[in-house]
Amino acid sequence: MNAIVSTLKHIETEKIEFDINNPRRESETQIVTQKSFKNLVDSIKTDGIIVPIIVKDNGSNYTLIDGERRLRAAIEAKLLKVPALIAQKHIDGKILAYKTHKLHEKWNTVAETMSIKNIVNQLQKDDPTVSDNVLKKKIIEITHENNTKASDMLEIIKFDNDIIEKAMTSELSHSYLIHIGKSFIHKIRSKYPGILLKFNDKKLRSIMADKAMKGLLGKTRFLMDEFKYVFENTTHMPEIEILLLKFLRNRQKDIQQTYEEYNNLIEKKI
Repeated sequence: MNAIVSTLKHIETEKIEFDINNPRRESETQIVTQKSFKNLVDSIKTDGIIVPIIVKDNGSNYTLIDGERRLRAAIEAKLLKVPALIAQKHIDGKILAYKTHKLHEKWNTVAETMSIKNIVNQLQKDDPTVSDNVLKKKIIEITHENNTKASDMLEIIKFDNDIIEKAMTSELSHSYLIHIGKSFIHKIRSKYPGILLKFNDKKLRSIMADKAMKGLLGKTRFLMDEFKYVFENTTHMPEIEILLLKFLRNRQKDIQQTYEEYNNLIEKKI
């Protein structure tokens, strides 16, 4: 990966705009009411900002990429200027932010995942045609994870933020998200593209995650170990597509019911 180019400067706090896409997903109120925030303000009054914030130069002002807590604490401490690493590209700033937090081991699982999602979103914004394979390679370069973990991470970040957070905080197993993506969404895309005309990728992921949280997807590996036979059947695709549509349209329908209906269909055809 090319070296990230950045410049360290002291810049006026009034020229820095906050980024609404905070990986920690904390509001201003949540930040300033925490006891740790007061401690950070006191620390900055005494020692200043030790770890620079990261910004993107917009010409007349700057966009904050990383360091919202530090910047808000600096403003509270009446600092007029703060040390900042100025990234030449927005994507460079996001990657630099990830590496900085990873180095200091200050990411929780949700924040780290959201940070990678923000990086991927920026890569897709810079190049709308970028492939999943290229994105996976970028994740490996940035995180130094192996191919399997990078592939799983790419699958997870395709879900909405609230679903990711639930998967990272034990309300929903992250394994479900991986299997939903690889063993269901990808199969729909390749075998039944007509379904995507009725339910786009985002909607499909939302429906399946909701079913998983309701306990309607069976055991974690059911999609991969058993339901795979539904997608492997190429003889009765029109009938199977109808079964899949009924399953998706009924939010309360258990996937095992659909699997039983599939088996009954096959027995009748035989």
